[in-house]
Amino acid sequence: MERRAHYVAVGSFVLAMILLGFVALLWLGRVQISERLERYYIFFRGPVNGLTKGSSVQYDGIPVGRVVDVRVDPDNIEQSQVTVAIDLSLVRIKTDARAYLDTNILSGVSTVQLRGGTQKAPDLKPMPGHKYAKILPGESSLQRVYASAPQVLEKFTIVADDLHALLNRKNRKAFGASLANMQALTGSLARRSKELGGLVHNAAGAAGALRSLAVSLDRSYSGKGGLKERLTLLLRDYDALAQSLKGGSREFDAMMRETRPGVRDFTKSTLPKLDALLARAHRLVTRLDRVTKKIEDNPSVLVFGEERRGYKPR
Repeated sequence: MERRAHYVAVGSFVLAMILLGFVALLWLGRVQISERLERYYIFFRGPVNGLTKGSSVQYDGIPVGRVVDVRVDPDNIEQSQVTVAIDLSLVRIKTDARAYLDTNILSGVSTVQLRGGTQKAPDLKPMPGHKYAKILPGESSLQRVYASAPQVLEKFTIVADDLHALLNRKNRKAFGASLANMQALTGSLARRSKELGGLVHNAAGAAGALRSLAVSLDRSYSGKGGLKERLTLLLRDYDALAQSLKGGSREFDAMMRETRPGVRDFTKSTLPKLDALLARAHRLVTRLDRVTKKIEDNPSVLVFGEERRGYKPR
């Protein structure tokens, strides 16, 4: 009886273990079926420090998969090929999603962060002839720092060389002499602090006088009967004078338009006749002048007329 009981206990234990293994296989199979893992390629340019197989893949901080392979791209050694497996039951990868490499500075562990993606965008599918679809990478701030580190280091080296050249022995001596001169100057100022105090007091008095002068000028300008009011009256008188001149100009233009026909007739008809009359008057004056000269030379001409001489034979 004891042997039979022992065999029954061992057989029951073996059957229980087989049953538990079968249940575990069923559970694992259901988990694998429900996960719906899909693989994608991500090509990163630059270092992928801290990224290894099994690293987490997150979508906006939520774990959705893992890294299954990290290697150098066989088609381009300038970039790294990262293969990730993502559970499509948790998230659908869209064509406008981007992959970023996020590195923890303290631990050095890196994760793949997926960001972006809109509901209206189509699902990401493999290109013809490719095994897996490709998620485009995005440049993170840390990657930008890594990429710009050589340029920054080169500039820092140039600055250090320039600083070393600036602080040579000759410049250090000149700098020491300048410090000594500054020390002497501050000592001299300290000894003449009383004189400086009087100068400051005089400057304060001058500032007060300038303030009073400014107040007086403001009153003389904007006060009653001041310069502002006089300028306003002068501008008003000037405006009235301008208006009067404008009205006189209009009246003069109207008068010129009215007298223009008479002037035109005078220049065309009257002026030639006046010119002929003046010519005749000139000839008359010339003749009168001749007669006057004859009378002055021989007044008897007025009584006896001109003397007539007879014929005298030779």
